[in-house]
Parts: sequence; structure tokens; C-alpha cells
Amino acid sequence: MVKFYEPERPRKLSNELRQVSHFNQPVLMEKHPITVAQVRTAKGEKLHECVLVHPRYAKEHLSPSVYDIITVLGYRNGRSIDVLLDVPFEHEGKQYGILNFKGAGARALDKDPYGFIHPTKWYVSAKGWIPVERADADFMRCFGALKRRDAYNEQRDKLLPSLGIPQAPHVAANPFPDALNSAIYAEAGEWPKHRFSQLVRAFDTNMRMSDITNTAINPFAGLDTSAMERLVRALAKIDAQVLIAQIRLARKCLMLGIAGDIDENRFFNGQFTDAENYKLDPFNSNGLNDSARFVINTMHSSSDAITMSVQSSRMRERMHKIYQDSFCRCVDSPLFTRDYMQGDYVYAVRTVIRNGFLLKNFERIL
Repeated sequence: MVKFYEPERPRKLSNELRQVSHFNQPVLMEKHPITVAQVRTAKGEKLHECVLVHPRYAKEHLSPSVYDIITVLGYRNGRSIDVLLDVPFEHEGKQYGILNFKGAGARALDKDPYGFIHPTKWYVSAKGWIPVERADADFMRCFGALKRRDAYNEQRDKLLPSLGIPQAPHVAANPFPDALNSAIYAEAGEWPKHRFSQLVRAFDTNMRMSDITNTAINPFAGLDTSAMERLVRALAKIDAQVLIAQIRLARKCLMLGIAGDIDENRFFNGQFTDAENYKLDPFNSNGLNDSARFVINTMHSSSDAITMSVQSSRMRERMHKIYQDSFCRCVDSPLFTRDYMQGDYVYAVRTVIRNGFLLKNFERIL
């Protein structure tokens, strides 16, 4: 969208990371292989049936018969590890090049190793380790891991797919073995209160919208013009579906909300992830503004990806035009023309949602 604001100049990609092509998808991976313990669970011993933890936990607390020390190519981010597979993993008829293990440990400081889990405290840079009740009261998460209830709830979460919005698929929620679960609490000097699990997800790419705007990566690099156009049209189609979903929800006095930023919970190809962060809120007195803001921030994330990734100004303008035209066709409303997309698109989004709330003029797309 030509009139969208220009994002700030991104930081350089960390020296520890590099952008590579993996099964024809741009991905991020660490420059050096990662060593982890693959711990078997009651579900089995295949990778997607296991939990991955720092080798120390396995060597110090588990029988050698229940785990293997393996080396993988991947990327550790937050409390997850992305494993780049040698052979694609098939799930529900589609093949994926990455298995993501959410709840595989985290790091408190840049100098600390990844893979640390603390069951009752949370690390805050200005204060150090403090009780989770003070640091993460809204969610009460476990530092580096997932409580079993949270893992199973996220695995079953179908909110976005039910609205026609693509989401990275959830493959499994694998429970920690009892010995590992108890050891994590014992190291913290606590009696066990919760049981932990890992959520396994399947990814095409692990490159998020925030990676594009925050670092010097370019998922569009290497794409020919036709492939770039297909990607931009796909982004427009998904963004239009987000708007249509908000209209449908407004008719039920509901709206889609998020805890956090959309560009941190969305891949560059438009697919959403981290289902735990999305929720349904009541369409209250400020519902129109909040509902529209979700749509506008989604559109911003796509626009920023195009602006930051397409190097030629002429090609960039062409891609924005393709996005605009595709979005307008998908929404199919007289309020969405290219003039509005290049001008007061915020007004257009608000008005479309308002009209949807008032049951006006949307039978064609609903």
C-alpha cells in the first residue's frame, strides 16, 4: 500500500544466525549445530513424539535408556526450538520442513545457555528472578516450559482456523516423563505443582514478520517476479479474510483480539502462529476501534514485509498495487477501492466493520 508509513531501518541479523533456503522456503537457523536431548515419552520414540531438553537435564536426572543426545540444525527463539528436518514431515496431507518444540527451555541473559526451565520464577532484566505471580500475572506461565494444561489447550485451539484464517498446525502435546518433571522442581527447591508438556508444531518457515522489520533479512530474495506476485496475493487474501472474520464476529457482538503484536505472531507468508495469544473479546463500546485496529495492524505487517523486502522502488510499487487490487477483490465492497487503499483505508476498515455490525451489504462475502 503506497501510502503506508515507512518502517524504521532494521538492525543487522545477529552473528549467530543466518538466512538459508530449506525445502525451497527461506528460514532462519543458527550458524552452529545445536545439541539437545531427545527424551522418549509414552507416545513413542519418533521425533514428533518426544520432548527436547537441554542435555544436562537428561544426563543428570534420566536413565540413558530413555533418551538420546542428538545434534540438529535449527533456531532457538524464546522458549522454542525449531528443528530443520532432513526429510519433510507429513501432517494432514501436507509436508513441512520444520518441527517446532514449544517449551524446550529459554535463556535469561544473552550470556546464559539456552534450555533453562524454572517452574515458579520469571526472569525480568531490570529485577532478575522474581516470582511468576509478579512478573507474568496475566498468564502465569512457566519460564522455558509449558504447563500440561496450557499445552493441551493450545493444541486443541481452533479459533483462527474456524474463522478461515490460516494457522501453523499443532501436531502433538507431549508430556514430560515424571522423572524429568520432578527433577525440574527439585533443582528449584520446590515441591511439584504442575506437570509439563511440549507443544509440537509444523512450520513451512520460521521467519516471522517481526524478523523482517527488526533485522536485515529478506524472504523475498531469490524469488522471481511471478513467485513474488503469488506471495503478495496470498498475503492480501489472508488479510481480507481477517477483515471478513471481524465482520462476522461483529454480527455476534464479538471481535478477535491479541495479547502482543501481530507481526511477532505471524510468519512472512501470512500464516499465523502462537494460538495462545489470540482470543475472542466482546464487541463493547470501544469494539469498533479495537476490531478495526486488529485488521489494520494485520495489513501493516504485510505492507511492511513488502516495503522492507522488495529492493527496487518500481517493483515495490508494483507489489503494493497487486496487494491493493487483490485485497479489494477479496473484500468485494464499494468502500474498498484503490483510492481508499491509497488514502483513508483506516476509515474504510472502520466503516466496513460498522456496516457488518449493522447487517448491511455483506451477503456476498459472508
